[in-house]
Amino acid sequence: MKKIIFTMFMVFALILSLPTQSSAFTNAKGVILDGYEIEMEMAPIIENGRTLVPLRGVLEAMGATVTWDQSTKTASAFFDGNSASVTINKFTAYANGYAMTLEVPAKIVNGRTMVPLRFMAEAIGYDVSFSGGWVYLDMPMTDDYSDFYTLVDDFDMYVA
Repeated sequence: MKKIIFTMFMVFALILSLPTQSSAFTNAKGVILDGYEIEMEMAPIIENGRTLVPLRGVLEAMGATVTWDQSTKTASAFFDGNSASVTINKFTAYANGYAMTLEVPAKIVNGRTMVPLRFMAEAIGYDVSFSGGWVYLDMPMTDDYSDFYTLVDDFDMYVA
């Protein structure tokens, strides 16, 4: 009898010690955009390891134009010739007109439209990374920017 109780206790302890799927993101501290923290009226939520953020606060801070279609419950963001759209509780989203499957759909929480951050940000051209509990959003270098610094480097090589 003691062996059975001990075995059940060990199995229970083992189950409790297993990490959950979303444990790596539960300590998210916030969102950093090009080095500055974005202030949001609602904290990010984590669902199945995916970070959902308030649509307007984050995407507008990124410079995107945000629209909402009440009849279809579809949120869209447009930036620099790119577009992303999600429909509440639908797993199909669109990036520049191409259908994509989301792991977690957009949803409405406390009256706020919460969208999958990585999908929306990458669809409109931002780089997304995670470090130390923070989500980092960075605008990647454009070809013109890269070409400029290549030209400057070439100039320095000839002048020096």
